[in-house]
Amino acid sequence: MVESSAPAHKPLACCGSVSADEGPQLTVVNGVKVLYVPWNDVLRMCYSLAEKVLDSREAFDAIVSVSRGGLVPARIMSDVLGVFNFYTIRSRFWGIAGRIAEEPMLGIHEAIDVDGKNVLLVDETVDTGMTLEKIINVLRSLGAGDVKTAVLHYKTGSSLIPDFYIDVVDKDVWIFYPWSLSETVYALRGSDEGSADPADFARRLGVKEGFLRGPYIQKSMDLYKVRGL
Repeated sequence: MVESSAPAHKPLACCGSVSADEGPQLTVVNGVKVLYVPWNDVLRMCYSLAEKVLDSREAFDAIVSVSRGGLVPARIMSDVLGVFNFYTIRSRFWGIAGRIAEEPMLGIHEAIDVDGKNVLLVDETVDTGMTLEKIINVLRSLGAGDVKTAVLHYKTGSSLIPDFYIDVVDKDVWIFYPWSLSETVYALRGSDEGSADPADFARRLGVKEGFLRGPYIQKSMDLYKVRGL
């Protein structure tokens, strides 16, 4: 097993909005610890993760991405490692308000050919470890050879220690990646829904990059509400 040489995530002081250049910082919003990771930082993390895999000299024949969170890191991993056998497994375990099931619900919508292949399984975060463990079992049932895991963040409550990771985070921290802007704002706005402008609320979470313009963030929130998310 190859473990990250990155130090554990140091405790961060609570703060207000931060700029993208200041890097990830912890904010407490409505009693929830939120770690926002700006695009620049998350891309650096993705490439650092790929470098760790390269340094390991392990050869992989296929990459499996856990959708949706692992899609961006896995795509970068595929590019850097030159592994074009790329598969996606959809996992639903966490929803807007927390867990939505006792165990991860997997969706496989394509033929996954991993028989005899060494597989790199990629996600953004390992939280409890249950999702990765279940997918590893599925891949092994399909005849996969060696299966290794790679994530950006390894949470301390996980039952599975990933083979490659960049940072360690306390189990009760909500990691806010830039590709989940609307989902996170909708979930955490909570009791502020009637008064807090969603764009202002995003800034409270540390978002400074130019995402959706204010009116369109509101339209996105309206869609979430209509869809009953």
